[in-house]
Amino acid sequence: MTVANILISKYLFKVAKETGSAALEADALHLRTDVYTSAGVLFGLFLIRIINRPGFEIIDPIFAVITALIITHAAYELCRDAIYNLIDTSLPPEEEKKIIEVISQNTNQTLGFHTLRTRKAGNQNHIDLRLVIPKNMNVEEANVLVEKIGHGIEQCMANVNLIIQVEPCLENCGKCEIKCVHAKQEGNESVSQVIPVTEMPKA
Repeated sequence: MTVANILISKYLFKVAKETGSAALEADALHLRTDVYTSAGVLFGLFLIRIINRPGFEIIDPIFAVITALIITHAAYELCRDAIYNLIDTSLPPEEEKKIIEVISQNTNQTLGFHTLRTRKAGNQNHIDLRLVIPKNMNVEEANVLVEKIGHGIEQCMANVNLIIQVEPCLENCGKCEIKCVHAKQEGNESVSQVIPVTEMPKA
């Protein structure tokens, strides 16, 4: 029975991670806690049986306390994760880094982005940002660029709800670190600073 619980809990943890299901994660944690507590009780009884000397009965309450601490820790993890899901916290820093990397791969067409906001609601990842492009880029090119970035983000994470707002740079003043692919239309080939990335405070 213990072996079965170990295998089932590992499988549930795997599925919970893939789907972002808090319910499956709670079931997996429940089974894992049962395994730990059962193993602790059996080990305590085994020691008492082997030693079988006066005074060593204290082993039983010691293992009972350890078991209670394990259960308390599991309850804390379950409550913490449930609260995080209810208040729609931001995505983990490593996932936000992936989003920034996808946008950075298209720096030959973008001038930067700002107002990156992310939140996790259940197994859904909500992302919205403002993408800054050269003002001479036409609608078709902007649409292709947005689809390319969106596809790249969807390749990095599952269940993405993405909103990208496109806005043009203020003017062709040569203030980007990259050479604007449309600058030649107005005789501007200068190079300068990339528009800084601004992120919203985390929840």
